[in-house]
Amino acid sequence: MSRLPVHIENIKFSRQELEYLDDYLVIKKYKNSTRKSSAMVMERWEEPIMRKHVDLLNVKDKDVLELGFGMGISTTMIQEGQPKSHTVIECHPQVINYFMTTYEHRDNIKLIPDFWQNVINSIGKFDCILFDTYLDKPEQFFEL
Repeated sequence: MSRLPVHIENIKFSRQELEYLDDYLVIKKYKNSTRKSSAMVMERWEEPIMRKHVDLLNVKDKDVLELGFGMGISTTMIQEGQPKSHTVIECHPQVINYFMTTYEHRDNIKLIPDFWQNVINSIGKFDCILFDTYLDKPEQFFEL
């Protein structure tokens, strides 16, 4: 299977130092700068939007693929929906570490530590997909 191209900005992002705060996941070097909006990777205010997305997917007893873990907000919502299986693809080493050491539902989830573009053609089929990545555009996914 061939790989899809990973944009250079995604590669650069995967090398940025991140920081988990109570209500935010931020790129650390921008945290206190005038580029604060550039620092935000994920924010707690996104919960209602993510809830709507997960509700629309109706994940109960389905095989679910989630692109991007971030703070685990939508991941938790998917787990609450009782999927048949749940796979998460995450590219950032610190986010992967957070998942492995902190996230409470990790035993119920298959984590693939990679860029989604590198593995999407080889991981099988899913009933529903939640695409919530930092920097990627969903249009890329539909070009498959």
